[in-house]
Amino acid sequence: MYKSSKFLAGQNDSGGYEHPPEGEYPGRCFGIASLGTQSFKFDGEIRSALKMALLFEIPGIQREDRGRSVPAVATFIAVDSMAPRSMMRKALESWRGRPFTREEERTFDYATLVGVPVRFTITHRESGGRTYVNLDHFKAAGADVPAQFHGEILYTPDAHDQEMFSRLPPHLKRMVERSPEYRRAMNEGFDSKTKEQDDDIPF
Repeated sequence: MYKSSKFLAGQNDSGGYEHPPEGEYPGRCFGIASLGTQSFKFDGEIRSALKMALLFEIPGIQREDRGRSVPAVATFIAVDSMAPRSMMRKALESWRGRPFTREEERTFDYATLVGVPVRFTITHRESGGRTYVNLDHFKAAGADVPAQFHGEILYTPDAHDQEMFSRLPPHLKRMVERSPEYRRAMNEGFDSKTKEQDDDIPF
């Protein structure tokens, strides 16, 4: 299993896709994406924090994609935090069926979630004329969940991989592109290419 410090848990809209119907579903995690630092409103204030996205496929809901039937995809997005009251910690503890120990919360690696079956509830929320999909009530699922269909995704803008980035759903790409980590990675890539070109100049 892929393991990287980039996916260690922190200590401190569907984007054009057809919304999965509300209900409880079995699924499987096939991807983890760090979205970088995101700004959001909380209690009337604008705050910034690192956010993570967990990507799940739902075998019970099939979509047409270039002439073939594929499992629908849903994402769970939360601040990268293992604080006791954080959304991410509550979701993971509900999924695993037990609380984290101090040592587990310090060393937890998101990448270990890839390939793990799960059950969750999907609800819809209306805001500003748009419909948002919420995932909640995570719990462990049995081995009867079909094998993983989608290829594994592990992405962080701190170590940008264009191939992995290209496989993210559009709404996650847009979020990543707003992050300072992504912009920094793009600028560093541009500076590196410029230096290589300069090195080719014979004077």
